[in-house]
Amino acid sequence: MIVNCAGLGSGKIAALAGDDIPVHGRRGEYILLDKKDGGFVRHTIFNEDMIYAAKAVEAGYSVAYAADAQVVHSHNYTNGQQFHRNFDLGVSQAEHPEIFAAYPSESEGKRMVKDVTAYLRKNHMSGKLLHFYIQCACKYAGYLLGKNYRRLPGKWVLAFTSNKEYWKQNRKDV
Repeated sequence: MIVNCAGLGSGKIAALAGDDIPVHGRRGEYILLDKKDGGFVRHTIFNEDMIYAAKAVEAGYSVAYAADAQVVHSHNYTNGQQFHRNFDLGVSQAEHPEIFAAYPSESEGKRMVKDVTAYLRKNHMSGKLLHFYIQCACKYAGYLLGKNYRRLPGKWVLAFTSNKEYWKQNRKDV
């Protein structure tokens, strides 16, 4: 399996990898490619890494856990950006129940709220709790709406997503 994250340069990267399947990347689009299945697995709005890992395990590959690996991944999102990002997260989970139904995000979210609350209180930073709770509310609202996007008017979906290109290029239901 190949994960090609080159966006508009996807065709060139695919050719460099010796891939003879035409890849025409577009802005706002992830493409998961499985040579064994002969082509595109599916378009996805979010969670491409988790979808890839699940497909790899299904195909008989292993996913390794490296306890000593260090990745710095940081965003400084506003509450509105958190809402939009988590809307897309919810959409991804709704579109891939075969992967995410067994691993609901809600329990991880609750655990994070409890852990951060305890940390802030223990370290005498209770003044940051209100901002943290508002941010969590924005994330959760976006996530819940994303999980239920099929029930929303198309205009709302386009207003709530952070990836309008995904909907415009790949979807006929919005």
